Amino acid sequence: AIDVSGGRRDVTLESVSGPMKASQLSGDLEAQNVSGSIRAENVSGRIEAWTVNGAIRLIGVRSNDIRAETVGGDIVYAGRVNTGSTYDFESHSGAVRLSIPRSLGARFRLETVSGTIQTDFPTGTVPADGGRKGGRVEFTVGDGRADVTARTFSGRIAIQGTGDPTIRKDSISIVRSDSVSRTRRDSVPTPRKDSIPAIRGEIQS
Repeated sequence: AIDVSGGRRDVTLESVSGPMKASQLSGDLEAQNVSGSIRAENVSGRIEAWTVNGAIRLIGVRSNDIRAETVGGDIVYAGRVNTGSTYDFESHSGAVRLSIPRSLGARFRLETVSGTIQTDFPTGTVPADGGRKGGRVEFTVGDGRADVTARTFSGRIAIQGTGDPTIRKDSISIVRSDSVSRTRRDSVPTPRKDSIPAIRGEIQS
């Protein structure tokens, strides 16, 4: 295992097999693992995290630039979404779960091939092209001055808004991979399954 705390400037972690943890960093973090998890807590700089078979957990980070990618694990992010920042999360067969403030301002792009998308944030109306995007949902919250992208092949994407304990459970919109985003089930007609074009079997990073 690798456990680093209190680093400054540039911190690089590499492992073939074993968990990795970095905490209380005042600088950039680059972590690469083959068969093991990556966990980062209270990191203030740029974060690049990559693993083949393991989960990535980013907790309480204050980064303006995050790139996290795993093939066979979940990605969990709990932290801020800063103005002008870019956040990119990608998992092949695992889930992507984000816990972010409801008061943020960001543009969201969520893509999945055979998974589902669930979000606390309103996704708006049917897209201008008729909603035939399959497992792709795009929407803007607030001023849209940050970019948040989440992609999976077969995993679930779930976005939870924090800071509002009164949110109703039934207000969460759920998007099937073969349908479109809808805020209320009775407000948007559900397209016929055979009317949705086929989705390519790969996601471009």
